[in-house]
Amino acid sequence: MLGERIAELRRRHGLSQQEVANLLGVTRQTVSNWECGQGAPTIDKAMELAHAYHMSLDELVDPDFDADAGQPPEGPAPEPASPVASLSLKLVDDADSVRVVACSASSAVAYEARAAKSPLGPRDFAVHDESGRRVGSLARRTTTFMGFDMTRVAIKVSGFDKVEVVRDMEQFAIAYRLDGEGLSLTSKSDATTCDISRGESPFASIDAAGTARDGFAATFAGDAPMDLAICVAMAVTLLLAIDRPGL
Repeated sequence: MLGERIAELRRRHGLSQQEVANLLGVTRQTVSNWECGQGAPTIDKAMELAHAYHMSLDELVDPDFDADAGQPPEGPAPEPASPVASLSLKLVDDADSVRVVACSASSAVAYEARAAKSPLGPRDFAVHDESGRRVGSLARRTTTFMGFDMTRVAIKVSGFDKVEVVRDMEQFAIAYRLDGEGLSLTSKSDATTCDISRGESPFASIDAAGTARDGFAATFAGDAPMDLAICVAMAVTLLLAIDRPGL
């Protein structure tokens, strides 16, 4: 069974359930449930697990896989994965809603976050992929303090802890902060470029070209879990848009 296979490979590599959970960005209980047969990893998590064990996805799920295979290779660690996914992010102001649309190079919509308009502005976004699958949600809230609007976007994606992006004021300058899942954010003061890391590894980069409202481009690291990555990119886009010239 897949659960037994996951447990076997974890023990073979001398890892605890918590260490595997940290590698995949899930909870220890989630890993425990997989090993007990109470659920199974999604395809992207299975691919991350196979990558961590230096094997193919087929080798990960094959119960007859040779016991000596899949061991970490000797020599230096592999180079970090290079960026392999790029999407353009557009803010669309409809009659009754606001959308953040992520499009592929062919202009096909890959992901969409939509929130109904309200007197307080767009607040609760539901994120879906091109097939209509619910990916996650974004909750946007603004608090005014001494004339400054502090805006935060809470991100919820199944299988991950809560992540939050905040636009705040630090030392009389606008600053952006990203908390949760080991993520951190650095941005230029003119809100044109934002780099996101997970631990010591690159996670995503968001660039804003020109002054148009839809001028955001996101590039994701090859090992970034896309459901989480796209929701984080959309949340950051909502905040960067506040400080873009021309809005």
